[in-house]
Amino acid sequence: MKSITGNLLVKNIGLNYIGQAVLFVVFIFTVPYVVKGLGPDRYGIYAILWTLIGYFTFLELGIGRATTKFVASALGNGKTEEIPRIVLTVFLIMLGLGIIGTIIFFFITPYLVDSIFKVPDLLKEEMKSMFIMASPYIIMLLLQIQLRGVLEAYQRFDLINFIKIPSQIFTLVIPVIIVALNGTLPMLALALVTKEFVFCLIYMTFCIKVMPPLKVSNLLTLEGLKTIASYAGWLSIAQIISALLLHNLQPFLIGLILSTTIVTFYSVPYDLVLKLLVIPNNIIVVLFPAFSTLEAASLDKLGKTFKSALKYLTILILPVSFIGIFFTEEIITLWLGKDFEMSINILRIMMIGFFIMSIEGIFVALLLAVGRVKEISLFVLFIAPVYIIISVTFIKNIGVIGAAFSWLILRIISFAFSGGLSWKLGLIKWDVQIKGILKPLAGLSFFTICVVIFKSAFQSSWITIITAGAFLIISYLFVIWHYFIDGTEKKGIVNIIKSISYRNM
Repeated sequence: MKSITGNLLVKNIGLNYIGQAVLFVVFIFTVPYVVKGLGPDRYGIYAILWTLIGYFTFLELGIGRATTKFVASALGNGKTEEIPRIVLTVFLIMLGLGIIGTIIFFFITPYLVDSIFKVPDLLKEEMKSMFIMASPYIIMLLLQIQLRGVLEAYQRFDLINFIKIPSQIFTLVIPVIIVALNGTLPMLALALVTKEFVFCLIYMTFCIKVMPPLKVSNLLTLEGLKTIASYAGWLSIAQIISALLLHNLQPFLIGLILSTTIVTFYSVPYDLVLKLLVIPNNIIVVLFPAFSTLEAASLDKLGKTFKSALKYLTILILPVSFIGIFFTEEIITLWLGKDFEMSINILRIMMIGFFIMSIEGIFVALLLAVGRVKEISLFVLFIAPVYIIISVTFIKNIGVIGAAFSWLILRIISFAFSGGLSWKLGLIKWDVQIKGILKPLAGLSFFTICVVIFKSAFQSSWITIITAGAFLIISYLFVIWHYFIDGTEKKGIVNIIKSISYRNM
C-alpha cells in the first residue's frame, strides 16, 4: 500500500486527466465513421442498447463505492487481513446481481423490441439478437465497478488507467472494425461482450496482485456483511433519487409545463455543465479513497489533505467558472448560433452552480469517507420533494429561466448542508480550512462583477472582450499568488520556472 502523499494524489489526478484526453480524441475520430457506417436506424438501436445497459447499473446498489470505502479504511487502520474477505464477499454479491440483471434483460428483450420501441420491421430480429448477445455485458460491468473500487482504495490509478484507457479505446474502435467488415449488430454485441470479459479478467489479475492472498474460505461474517450492506443501501437510495429526480427532473417539468421545444434551450447548457464536471470528478474520485484511508489512520493528516484539496480544486475551477460566466454570450453564439439566445442567461446561472457543485463534491467525499452516508441519504430524501415544489413554482411563474434558478438553489442548499455537517462533526475548522479562501474568493468575485459591468457598458467588440479578459486573468493570477499559494509552494513554482529556463538556454 502506497502512503497517502500530495505527490501521489497529484500523480493519480494527472493520470485521470490524461486518460480522459486520450479517449476524447479517439471519440472525436471514431463516432462519425460509426454513425455513417451503421446508418441512423442501426446506430439508434446501438445507442438504445447502451442507454438500457446504463440503467442496469442501478443494480450496483452503491456496493462499488462501499468496496472502496471499507478496503481503504482497512488499509488505514492496518487490518489488511480483512481485505480479501471484503473483496471476495462483494464479488460474489455483484456476480449474483449481474446474473439477475442479465436474466431480466434477456427475457424482456422481445417485449422491448415488439411493444416499446418503434423499430423498422426489417431490423426487429437483428435488434433482438443484439440485445440477447449483449445481456452478459451487465455481469462484466458490475464486476468491473467493484474491482475498480478495490484498485482505487489502493490508490493504484496507474493500473486503473492502464486497463481503462485500452478498454474504452476498444469500445470505440470495435464498432469501426465491425462497420468496415460489414458486420451485423449481433456481431458487434458479441465482440464488445468478449472484450469486456477479457478486461474483467485483467482487473481481477491486478486486484489479486495488490491484495493479500485470497482464499475461498475468506468470506465476511454476517456482522461485516450487514455493515457493508447498510452503507451501500443508504448510498444507493441517494444515488437513485439524485439520478431520477435531482439531476433529470427539469427537462421533464419544462416539457410538461411549458413546451418540449423549450426543453432544448435548457438541456444544451445543462449538458455542457455536466461535461465540465469531469474536471472536479477526476479529482474527487482520487480523494474519496484517500480520505477513507486517512480517516482510519490519522485525522490530523485528513484535515491537512482536505485543506490542500479544497485550495487546489478552487484554483482549478475558478477560471473555468469565470470564463463561463464572463464569456457566456460568446460561447452560446459561436457554439449554437443566435437562435439560442434564451440559453445565455441559463448557462450563466449554471456556471455559478457548477462552481458550487464542484466544491460541494469534496465535502460529500469527506462525509462518505467517514461513513456519514445515512445523513446524506436522509437529506436527499428531504430535499427531493422541496426541489420539485420550488422547480414547478419557478417554471410556472418565470419560465425556463426559473428552472435554472431552482437548480442553483438546490446546489446552494446542498453545499450548505454538506459543509455545515462537516463543520458540525469537527471534520473541518472554519479558521483552518475555510476562512483562508473566502477573502480571495470575494476579491475575485468583485473583479468579475467589475469586468461584466465594463463589458456591458461598452459596445461588444473583440477589443472590449480582450481588454476585459486580460484584466480578469491578471486579477486571477494576482489573487492566487498572494492569497492562495503559501511560501513553500511559491518557492517550488519559482524553482520549476528556473529549471525550465535553464534547459532552454
